Amino acid sequence: MSSATQVASLLEFVKELILHLAEESNFGYKGDLARCARVSALFYDLAVKALWEDLEDWKPLYYVLYRSYGKSRDHQPTVRAPIDDQQWSRLEMYASHVKRVRDLQDGSTMGQRSAQLKSLRMLTDRARGRPIFPNLERVDTIHMDNRPALEPFAFLPPTLRELSLTFPMNNPCGDGPEADPAFEQMLRVLHSKAPALTSFSFSFGRENAPSVVKSQQLTPLRTFTSLQRLEVEISWMCYKGFLRAICAKLPQLTNLSVVLDTPMDGETPEPLEGVPCLGVSTLDEFHMSGHPREIASALEIIAPSPLRAVDLRGPHDRAGWARSLKLLTTQFHSTLDRISISVVVDDELDDYTEPPQLSAFARPLYVLSRLQVFIFDAYTAPRVNTSRLVVKLTDADIRGVANAWPNLRKLVILGKPGNRDGALTITPTCISAFAAKCTQLEALALPFPNASDFSPDTPVTKVAPSVKRLAFAQDAMKSQDARNMRARCTTYFMRILPSIRVFEILPVRAYGEKVAYWKDI
Repeated sequence: MSSATQVASLLEFVKELILHLAEESNFGYKGDLARCARVSALFYDLAVKALWEDLEDWKPLYYVLYRSYGKSRDHQPTVRAPIDDQQWSRLEMYASHVKRVRDLQDGSTMGQRSAQLKSLRMLTDRARGRPIFPNLERVDTIHMDNRPALEPFAFLPPTLRELSLTFPMNNPCGDGPEADPAFEQMLRVLHSKAPALTSFSFSFGRENAPSVVKSQQLTPLRTFTSLQRLEVEISWMCYKGFLRAICAKLPQLTNLSVVLDTPMDGETPEPLEGVPCLGVSTLDEFHMSGHPREIASALEIIAPSPLRAVDLRGPHDRAGWARSLKLLTTQFHSTLDRISISVVVDDELDDYTEPPQLSAFARPLYVLSRLQVFIFDAYTAPRVNTSRLVVKLTDADIRGVANAWPNLRKLVILGKPGNRDGALTITPTCISAFAAKCTQLEALALPFPNASDFSPDTPVTKVAPSVKRLAFAQDAMKSQDARNMRARCTTYFMRILPSIRVFEILPVRAYGEKVAYWKDI
C-alpha cells in the first residue's frame, strides 16, 4: 500500500486487533501474537507493549530465558544453565515495558527448597542489584505465605507506586502467633527499593487472623512520606498506637483502611507510654472493620481530619454504634457526604433478639444535611454460611431519610425483605417520598416491598425525575412470584420515575456475595 491514508488505517486496525487479542479473556491468542511480534516490525512496536505492560505474574520471563530454564514434571521451572549476557539483554528489552504485575509471587509453591524459588534466586542474582522491571508502577499482590523471602523485591524499582502484600504468620498452628521480627526488616528493605509508594496494603494471609506485629515494628512506615492510601490488618491491641505514632506522621495520607482482629480472652491493649498524643488530621476517607467500641475510639483520634467518606463494619453492639454515630455527627458534620455501615450478627456469639432497625442508625445522622451517599447492610456471619438479616424498615423511615438528606444521590439498604407485617416492611408507595425532596437522587436499592395490597392504579401526584436506577432485593421468592410482583409495580414506578433506565430485582445472595456490586450501583 502506497497511500498514507491506507497505511494509517491499517495501523489503527492492527492496534485495535492487538489490544483485543491481548485481553485476559483471549489468553489462547497471546502466544500467536508474540510470534507475530517476532517476525513483523508492524506487530512488534504495538504488540510488545500490549503483551508486557500488564502481566499476570513474572513467569513470562522463563520464555524469554528459554535457554536457562526448563519445566519439571509438575510444571515448575528448573534451572538448565546460567543466564548469559545475550539472554539478559533480550530480557531487559521486554521487561522495560512492564507497568503492572498482578501476582508477583505465588506463595503456595515458594517453599525454601522449591524449584521455583531456586530459579527466582538465579534471576535476582543475575540482576546484580538492579530492578528487573525498571518501569514497574503497580503490583496487585505479593504472596509470602511461607517464611519471608525478599527475592521478589528485586523486581521493584523506585518508580513503584502501588503495592499489596500478604505477609506470613509466624507459628499459625501453635498456641498463637508471635511477633515476627522479620516484618520490620521487610519494611526497611521495601523502602530502600520503592521509597515513593503512594498506595500500600498488607495483611496476614487469612480472614480474622491475629496480627503478628506490634505497633513499634510498623515504625518504618513513617519513612514512606508519599503514602496517600494505606490498608492494614492489625491487632485491636495496638491500633491506637498505630494511629497516633505512625498515621499521624504521614503528611499525605488521605485514605486509611484498618481491619482489626477479634479480641480474645485475656488480651489487653498495648500500653501507650511514650506514644505522642497526636491526632490524624489529613484523612479524606476512612474504612474500619472491628468492634464499634474500637471504631468510636479511632474516630476520636482522626477527629481533626476533614473526613468526607466513612465505611464502617462491626458487630451488632447498640451502645458502641450509638457512640460511633454520635462522633460522626459532632466531629465531621461539616465535611461528611458518604457513609457506609455494615452490621454483622454472629449467631454463635451475639445476643440477637430482633432485627436491626434502620431508624436506629439513620436517625442520629439526620443532622448531616450534606450527605450524598448512604449505604446500610445487615447480615449474619455464622461459622459456615452468610446470609442477610431482616431489616426493620417502614415507609416512615424512608420519608425521614428523604426529608433529612435533600442532597442524596445514592441510597442502598441491604437486607432481607420483612414479613407481611406492615411494621417490618415497606410498600411500593414509599418511593414517592423522594419526589420533590431529593432532586439529585440517581440510584436507589431497597428490600423488596410488600405489594400484596398494592394497586397499580395508585395515583401519582409528584415525580422523581432524577432517579436513573432502581433495584429491589428479593429473598427466597419463586421466579414466577417475582415476575408477578414486578409486573404489578412497574407501571407505577414508570410513572413516578419518568427518567428510569434500569429496574432490577436482584436476589439476596448467600455466602460469597460481593457487596461491592451494590455499593457501585
